[in-house]
Amino acid sequence: MYVAQDGADGSNQEPPGSTASGGEINASREPDCDCDIASCSSGKRPDFLFPSEAAYKDPTFAAAHLRLLAVKTTCKDRWRQVINEADRIPVKHLLTLQEGVSETQFAEMKAAGVRLVIPAPLAQKFPESVQPELTTLEDFITSVRHLHIVAS
Repeated sequence: MYVAQDGADGSNQEPPGSTASGGEINASREPDCDCDIASCSSGKRPDFLFPSEAAYKDPTFAAAHLRLLAVKTTCKDRWRQVINEADRIPVKHLLTLQEGVSETQFAEMKAAGVRLVIPAPLAQKFPESVQPELTTLEDFITSVRHLHIVAS
């Protein structure tokens, strides 16, 4: 797993592991993870690349086995920043603590290839029509672990 580090250039305005409200999003590292500072071909630095930066940069590694997870406390218009990260990964996952988004905003995100990842307790805060398309953090982690097994 690749984990971005805050740069002095302010490129990560919202560091992984923190929220504007002072809370924390804890991202645990598996002991055998590849965690390096890097940037993608676009020069943008995603918060997390799975399974690793090396896999992302390896053109022979199947893009279908890559995942990007961006972290934003709230979506607002900042979700659009995620679209230009990690060009090899068509579907970007966005972990947020925002309590719901409008159906219109969700449709825009979906059309742009952004999938929301949320802590399970927040699902009820989203419109009923959106809830089946949300990914819980637990489900995202499970899918990444499965990809790691398949890609090995």
